[in-house]
Amino acid sequence: MKYWSIAILSSLFHHINFVLECPSEVTAVWADRDKVEKILFNLLSNAFKYTADGKNVVVRIEELQHTLNLSVIDEGIGIRRQDIPLLFKRFDTILSSNVFKTSSGIGLSLVKHFADMHHAVVDVESEPGRGSTFTVAFKKGQKHFEGDRNVEFYASDMQGQPAIDVVGDFNSDDFEVNQPEESRPVVLLVEDNDELMDFMAHILEGTYKVLTAANGEEGLAKGKETWPDLIVTDLMMPRMDGFEMIKRIKADPDIYYLPIIVLTAKDSMDDRIKGVGMGVDDYVMKPFSASYLKTRVAALIEQRRMLKNRYMEMLGQGNGSLLRGKLEPDAPDITPADELFIQEAVAFMNTNMDNPDISIDDFADAMKMGRSMFSNKLKATLGVTPIDFVQQMRIKRAVQLINLGQYTIAEVAYKTGFNDPKYFSRCFKKHIGVSPSEWVRTHC
Repeated sequence: MKYWSIAILSSLFHHINFVLECPSEVTAVWADRDKVEKILFNLLSNAFKYTADGKNVVVRIEELQHTLNLSVIDEGIGIRRQDIPLLFKRFDTILSSNVFKTSSGIGLSLVKHFADMHHAVVDVESEPGRGSTFTVAFKKGQKHFEGDRNVEFYASDMQGQPAIDVVGDFNSDDFEVNQPEESRPVVLLVEDNDELMDFMAHILEGTYKVLTAANGEEGLAKGKETWPDLIVTDLMMPRMDGFEMIKRIKADPDIYYLPIIVLTAKDSMDDRIKGVGMGVDDYVMKPFSASYLKTRVAALIEQRRMLKNRYMEMLGQGNGSLLRGKLEPDAPDITPADELFIQEAVAFMNTNMDNPDISIDDFADAMKMGRSMFSNKLKATLGVTPIDFVQQMRIKRAVQLINLGQYTIAEVAYKTGFNDPKYFSRCFKKHIGVSPSEWVRTHC
């Protein structure tokens, strides 16, 4: 690493013995790599400045129960006890016996500043004539960063390499919706790296209902079973890789429409070109930030929600027909399979509009689907349950009949499958915003 190489050159030039003491295995901590390098560089710089030829400078890594401690130990001139509180104040130079050059006082102030950004603690032990020990204690885990708006989390597929950016503007409140879990959009994560999976699940939970799969085979099965609102997948996985899973999803007439985000390395242009040809909706480059991933997920889910709303709006445009020409230029396109499904659903409702006894099973049988598959397909395509779809179609027809001016409100209720005119009025107001009688007064 660059700060070690610089320190070694300095030690060779000044005949100082430089030693690294580090266990073979230590727990990784969440840290900004660049800021930690600057902390260590500045501590080593001071250590070599104030250590005479033939003496020692030691970098020691020590893991305790709650912290990982980084210490720089020198055999230099030392510091008086009363001067230690002034060490980290910018431009307060108290190390007057600099054997090489005067100190600006900026280096140690940066150490303290960067340590504070990490919620780390800096400790100094020193005695004049016997050297100094500077220790920065980094807390384990990431709980201490929760709620810190100056922290942005990053992740890659490298095991044991958590990272943060402590100068970002990440604000989890921007994404937190605090919806009940059952009403949250569903995101399926397909990833074989446990640490990366945990990272993604952690940042998406609370906003989304998160499902996980360890490989493409499991991801395909869960996709067909749960019909998620979006899939985030890696490419390199055992049993079935991401490309094969995407290929099978896009060939499946039931789930081909699912939005897919692929995690990919920065230099994998061939993979990105291949994925675009297969219908991948977006790419997130590794390493990636928490807020960026959440923003891309939110954008694709919102795009799909707008498409569902567009479908529902078009159902009310004259006999429920879906005409491609009615789409605005910037609206998402309607695929033929989706259009056919909606047309068949509308045709069934047109035939059974005045039948108060139709059930979800009847509807599913008419669509040649199982009950669960029909419900999932309707929700995925239009964003509504079968019961909501039936009720909305009845109310849309009721508006058409009322506007004709030929029927009483009670007659309209019966013609649209409502046995109880009072219940019809409540449903009408729920969907239209006014009661049937108010609609008559203002529109007829």
